Amino acid sequence: MNEAQRGRGRPRKSGADDAILAATIAGLAQAGYAELSLESIAARAAVTRPTLYRRYPNKQALVIAALSAAFESVNPRVPDYGDARRDVRALLENIAAMLTKTPIGDVIRGLLPELPRDAALAELAARFAEARRALLRDAIARGVDRGELPASLDVEVAIDALLGGLYFRFLFLSGALSRAYVTKLVAQILG
Repeated sequence: MNEAQRGRGRPRKSGADDAILAATIAGLAQAGYAELSLESIAARAAVTRPTLYRRYPNKQALVIAALSAAFESVNPRVPDYGDARRDVRALLENIAAMLTKTPIGDVIRGLLPELPRDAALAELAARFAEARRALLRDAIARGVDRGELPASLDVEVAIDALLGGLYFRFLFLSGALSRAYVTKLVAQILG
């Protein structure tokens, strides 16, 4: 790109986008959505507020971008081990690890109260939920097609039970989301 095409101002700081998104997740985990400020994100990411505003018009857009990037890094595609139950276990283990071993678990806890008040965040949560469901739906459908799972299986109810068990235990019971728990959950739901 030549100088005339690039536009005015300084070139973008290398790594600023990643730093901003990471600072947003860390800030959400620590302070929650309501208390999160663009000033605190800029300070944490070592960038200026104008740098944030050039990329994101407001806090909501920044939070949506940060959460989208974080969720896309977990289970970007359906694994295919040749065993539907193993595929589903892998997907659920990755979600469990995201909830318990990264700041995303704290972020989710902090965002839940905001969903009824913020339509854009509620829509984002619905998109994330559907993305997780789609991965599980693909893994289970492969199992049905290969005869590993019964054709009579209600896939949507099975997904509700799998994700519901994981999130209920995480959000309300503070129970461990261990591999053993995920294995038992999958065995109970998928046989």
